[in-house]
Amino acid sequence: DIEEPQPPYTYDTEVLMEGEKVWPPIKALSYVSKLAGGRLLCPPGNCTCYSTASFMLAGLVLASKLNVEYDDLDLGKQLGIKGLQFPGKDDKLSELLSVPGVVNSPYWPKATIWHQNPSILGGTGGNLVGTTSAVADFFRKLFMGKLISESGLKEMVSDRLITRGRGAGWLSYGAGLMPVSASYVGADSFDPAVYWGAPGQTYGF
Repeated sequence: DIEEPQPPYTYDTEVLMEGEKVWPPIKALSYVSKLAGGRLLCPPGNCTCYSTASFMLAGLVLASKLNVEYDDLDLGKQLGIKGLQFPGKDDKLSELLSVPGVVNSPYWPKATIWHQNPSILGGTGGNLVGTTSAVADFFRKLFMGKLISESGLKEMVSDRLITRGRGAGWLSYGAGLMPVSASYVGADSFDPAVYWGAPGQTYGF
């Protein structure tokens, strides 16, 4: 069940209406490109925004480099970390990750979800799942500089205030990570309990 779509929910509405279908990255990126009308949001370097599409595109580049299909990307194997995987088209895993109920978020149209194909969550755009120990191992190796270069890690933790789109004016983001407060403090207070990660929510989860 989906209410009348309202901007900026066009893309999310279509995804929710076809939540049980497979959404290949090319289909999602083509849809985003169509909505953008071939126009840049702003000149390069002049604004900051949250972009799942960019990470999906990076996943396609990685798959091409490794000479595998996008759905066969095995990041856990590439990183040497057991227990990490992209759900892809795994309907059984989708059942485990989906919580039936009403989507209650200001970012998406109101919808009731019973089932969803995990491919709609974006793959390399943020759809990596794993055991607690595997995720901990991933972040340990990441911050110890064992997964990317020192300059790459610096970019990940150099947060910039988002200026366009979702989170504009209040959310800061690096190249894949954001500073997250581990405790609530007043808006004018300094909170030393901050960790780097990327919390979030998805349809039906």
